[in-house]
Amino acid sequence: DSGRQAALIRVANQLDIFKSLAASSSSPLTSEQLAEPKKASPVLVGRLLRWLASIRLVSEVGPDTYTANKATHSLADPRIEGGLTFFHHVHNCAMQALPDVLEETGFANPTSGVWKKATGSDVEIWPWLKKNRPDVLAGFHRMMTLPRYGDWLSVDPFSKIPNLSSSLRIAFVDVGGSVGHQCKRVKDAHPELAGRIVCQDLPE
Repeated sequence: DSGRQAALIRVANQLDIFKSLAASSSSPLTSEQLAEPKKASPVLVGRLLRWLASIRLVSEVGPDTYTANKATHSLADPRIEGGLTFFHHVHNCAMQALPDVLEETGFANPTSGVWKKATGSDVEIWPWLKKNRPDVLAGFHRMMTLPRYGDWLSVDPFSKIPNLSSSLRIAFVDVGGSVGHQCKRVKDAHPELAGRIVCQDLPE
């Protein structure tokens, strides 16, 4: 199931397994070698590696010997690692609380999320993460910078607006813009708009 997989991939990230294999792609590594940097149990790491190989996230090339494959290199990307860490700590946590929240409300149609129930806190998700898990929040922001399929900038709406380069009005606003990665793309493509591009988001 996805929750178990996210947890085990999170453990592999904590052990730097994907990064180590990706960095050593020309030389296979054993579970003992991969356990050494974190002083982890080679037996535990070996069990984890066999599972990772069974779902093709790493390649087993010999007895207790592993190399990176395409999936390994993807999972070594800090942006993807950040997304999987967020999924494990936030999505899975919220999903565990969902059945209780629905039962407590008589299975009414939800009007709010389940984060407060999941954490036992009165604080909403983004301020909670900023205070309690800034590493997970940083991982979310890294994930947001991943390129998506298609490129909305290829439409180039700015060229169709008359006198925009000489106008003082705001040219582009990214609502919920995270770290401003889309604003930066607009600025790189249209440097004449610098100063008239706005990223709006919560402080967190």
